[in-house]
Order: sequence, then structure tokens, then C-alpha cells
Amino acid sequence: MTVLDLKREARRVSTAMIRSALMYCETVGRPSADVKVLHYCFRNWGDAINPALVEFISGQRVQSVDIDARSLVPLPRDPSAATLYAVVGSIVHHADSQTVIWGAGLQDRDTPLRQAPKAVHAVRGPLTAAELNRQGIPCDDVYGDPVLLLPRYYRPEGRKRYRLGIIPHFSDQAHPALQRFADREDVKLIDIRGPLWGTVNAVCECEHIVSTSLHGLILADAYGIPSAWGQLGDEVPGGSFKFLDYYLSIGEGHVEPTSSLLDGSVSDLCRQSVVRPVRLDLDRLLEACPFRWSELTEPQLLAPHAFA
Repeated sequence: MTVLDLKREARRVSTAMIRSALMYCETVGRPSADVKVLHYCFRNWGDAINPALVEFISGQRVQSVDIDARSLVPLPRDPSAATLYAVVGSIVHHADSQTVIWGAGLQDRDTPLRQAPKAVHAVRGPLTAAELNRQGIPCDDVYGDPVLLLPRYYRPEGRKRYRLGIIPHFSDQAHPALQRFADREDVKLIDIRGPLWGTVNAVCECEHIVSTSLHGLILADAYGIPSAWGQLGDEVPGGSFKFLDYYLSIGEGHVEPTSSLLDGSVSDLCRQSVVRPVRLDLDRLLEACPFRWSELTEPQLLAPHAFA
């Protein structure tokens, strides 16, 4: 086989297959986890928070199951096999008969599920619930993105250092309009693909947040920081569906992007940022959690230095 043939063969090996093999090698010999959570393991903060948040809430060992790797396994799934929990993210369309949904949402309308999930305990918002009900999957009116519960377990101690934090969706990371903010001392460009706890800390160091990433906005709401839904390009997967699904869940009604990062000044962006009260029964959301540590009455706040 020539070098050219080897290169052609290498191109046939998908990234998902490589990831699947790596994940298998990493789990061989480990003790089995108590809770298995389904999420993208190689995307951004909203994906990476899954195992940490589930561990906080459950008090148990957690194993990540990568959506990309799992997609290589053909349907149908065995409903008697180990339960996989779909918690944070627009991942409901990846559900199957092994999946229990608590808090996750759909990415857009009219996306058929490949199999009905094992159970639905809560979803991100009413748009996801309506679509599931339309597909014949019973869904109660228990709503909320579980990231809103994060301050019950983790509260950064840092002071406010920046007037404005800008959080681009990962598809907006290279947008040239962001360059005008890069050298400003009063503006923090926050990489949504950055370190898990470093990202939370950075958000809490900002007086205002403008984000084209949904979980940038949810983080701001969770910690009571004024925020605005920003616009850059039109590349965010799912369009406005997941944003509206979330905003309806917290009682905000119909919300539109209000802040243009293409030409808005820092003062304009800060002025357009508002505190959005979370009019949502978070206790009810937590009580609906199927893996909740039932003995936990007062969650113990974990010190920020524990995640340094």
C-alpha cells in the first residue's frame, strides 16, 4: 500500500469512531458508575457541565456517554439496558428507549425522535414539551434548564472585574466583529469552550453579559447578572427555538435578540442588558429529578478553590 493509499484510508476513519475507541479504552477496568449521563463530550460548556452537575445533585459516581460515539450503535435500543439520563443541552432528539429525560430540550421544531424515551420527568421549556406531546410522548409541565440549579452547589467568590462579558456561541468564535473588544480592559471575551469552572468564575466577574450562546445567558440568569441575547451571525444551530423555549420556561414570554455585537458600543450593550427574574419553581424541578440524592435537604456549597 502506497503512502497515498494510506492517506485515503485514514480519511475514511471518522472522528466519531476514534472518539468511541478512546472512550472505550478509558472506561475498561473502571468501576461501573451509579449514574450514566448522555451528552456531547467534545463540544462546549453546556455539554461539559453535565457530569459535574449530575454528581452534585445525585451524590453518586457519574459516567459520561458520548452522543457522537453512541450514534454509531444501530437502533433499536434495549429498554432493559442501563438507563442513560439526558439532562443539559438540546439533545432530546437523541433520546431512545434507554433514555430518561430530565431538563434537556429539543434543538428545533419538527425533529422526530428515533425512539420514544423510557421516561420524561422534565424538559427545558414548553416548546419542547409541546413537540413531544405532538409526537405522542407524554410530557408534564415541569420545566427548567438544570443549570439554573448550579448556584445551589457552586458560588464563586471573585469580585466584579469587568464592565461587560461577551460570550460567543462556539460557531461565532472566529467572527471578526469580536476583535474590536479584544484589547479592552473593561471587556472580557469568554470562551464557552473554556475550562468548566473558569467559565463560571469569568461570568460572575462581569457586571453585564451579552451572549450568542444559550448557556451563557442561562448562567447569567442563574447568578442574577444582567444579560442580553446578542447577535453576530446566523450560524447558531437550531436558530431561535431553544432560546424561546428557555425564556418561556422562566416566564419571560416572547424574547428577541436585542444586542448587536456587530456595531453596538460597550455602553449600548450594557444598557440593553437586564436582570431576568427566573419565575420558575426550581424546587419542583429538583423534586422531579429521578437521580436526586433524597437525603439532601440543604445542599452544601462547594468552595471555589476545590475546582482550581
